[in-house]
Amino acid sequence: MKLLLLSKSDLLAKELKKQELFTEIQKDSTTLTTFKDVVIVSENFLSRNDILEADLSATRTIYITDPSITKGRKLNFNSLCRARDILVIEGDEPLDKIIDTVKNAISPFLKNDKKIMTFFSPNPNIGTSSVAYSVAESLAKQAIDSKIGFLSINPWSTGDDQLNYEGYYLDEIKEKLSFQSLNSPEERIQMYHRKKDSNLFILAGNRDHTKERQFTLNEIEYLLDIAEKDFDVVIVDAGAHIDNAVIIKSIEKSKRHFIVANQQEKTKVKFDSMYESVLYRLGYSKDDFLLILNQIKSEPFLKSAKEISKEYGIDLLSEIPEVPSGFASEVQKHSLYSYGDAAYNLKIDQLSSFFVQELDLKVESSNEKRPSFLKRIFN
Repeated sequence: MKLLLLSKSDLLAKELKKQELFTEIQKDSTTLTTFKDVVIVSENFLSRNDILEADLSATRTIYITDPSITKGRKLNFNSLCRARDILVIEGDEPLDKIIDTVKNAISPFLKNDKKIMTFFSPNPNIGTSSVAYSVAESLAKQAIDSKIGFLSINPWSTGDDQLNYEGYYLDEIKEKLSFQSLNSPEERIQMYHRKKDSNLFILAGNRDHTKERQFTLNEIEYLLDIAEKDFDVVIVDAGAHIDNAVIIKSIEKSKRHFIVANQQEKTKVKFDSMYESVLYRLGYSKDDFLLILNQIKSEPFLKSAKEISKEYGIDLLSEIPEVPSGFASEVQKHSLYSYGDAAYNLKIDQLSSFFVQELDLKVESSNEKRPSFLKRIFN
């Protein structure tokens, strides 16, 4: 992928070249309206009015503002840019943060060999953990030759409500994550709870309230990196709190990002805040996410899944019906998937099939010929 860089900052150009994100970096301003790949323009090169009036054809356009813009004008300008699919980065941000935002913004257009699939939610108690765990169970049954890692690493919850957990918890391994001392594959695999007679390995979240906001970006990145080494697929339940390292780093490191929501209006309001205040500023667009609507009810006063998807501005991947066994699953320590509800399991199996296609996994062959009808009757 090529970059057209229009900036008077030699430091920015030097750092972008150092990152090796682009096959070529051009600086010819005459190609601004015809350039097809990524364009980064600084306000010290092109004014706000000029960038808004430019007829751009780039795959991704990023505009780095001058920090002297007043707050009111800044909000108006950002809104106008968003309508034109131009990502705005504040010029007073540290250079390393600007580079990280650029990486996030262009990641969908780069070759992606990642194995991590991340679930998160705008609000707690929507069933994100249940959905993620059910998908992990279904995928383990489909892709029997693949080693599945399920990281339920919400700093605000253990995520082990639906199983008799016997592995380590996130808070127990924090020190080793900090010192990056989990060097042995044998030691690492012992951290996980292995589901009986299965290729599914589970790591539970945090039990220590004093550590809820203490997990760092480096610690979570290290955990995800070693998980990718140990498993063929890594499914992450990152929780519902956007102001922590788990969600931020899990989204950054994952191949696909799934937002789990429901039919409540407050969930939509919370997502809007999450997107505007954090995700958009980190370089993500709504096209980077897929929407899973959980606990769907067919009531005349509730919006349909398609209506909600349109309001979110995010493509709908699945709508999962509400099931009556939610409370029982916690008491009996079973996943919702294990109860065999036909409508629920159909949606979960469809999601895991999506994972199979996305990650190019091998599945158990179903090509064996069934006995004829007469043979089945007489045998």
